[in-house]
Amino acid sequence: MSLLTSSTPNSGISLSLWRSLRSGVAIAAMVARVRLGLSFGGLNAVRARLLPEALPATTDFWAARRVGKAVAFVSYFVPFASCLTQAQACQIILANRGIHAVLFLGVQGSGSRSLRSHAWLIVDGRLVTGAGPDLANFRVIATFGPSP
Repeated sequence: MSLLTSSTPNSGISLSLWRSLRSGVAIAAMVARVRLGLSFGGLNAVRARLLPEALPATTDFWAARRVGKAVAFVSYFVPFASCLTQAQACQIILANRGIHAVLFLGVQGSGSRSLRSHAWLIVDGRLVTGAGPDLANFRVIATFGPSP
């Protein structure tokens, strides 16, 4: 009997806690894989390698929001986990769960002012990752659907 799939009467750790821990570790591992992939291969390589071939069929916003919050939490522990890292990791996790999400890349500023870039993820028309008070000020330069 595996400790990750069941609890013993004397362990003091419930099955739901084990599942939460296992899910958290899997999410942290995906964020780290995306971070390393972006550093060494680029966005297209990460998408081609990690996104599933089949298109997701559902748009379950509330499940996506829970995954987005978990990705944001574990990203505090992954060095240099930027908004792009978080949005792409969340999109991959959601696609593997059958949830359709669209990744947006945007820029803010022009001319002599410095440019700022930002990435965010939308499910069913609602924001999952990349929240910010000035999100409306970003000009969308690229969108990426849930297939490579």
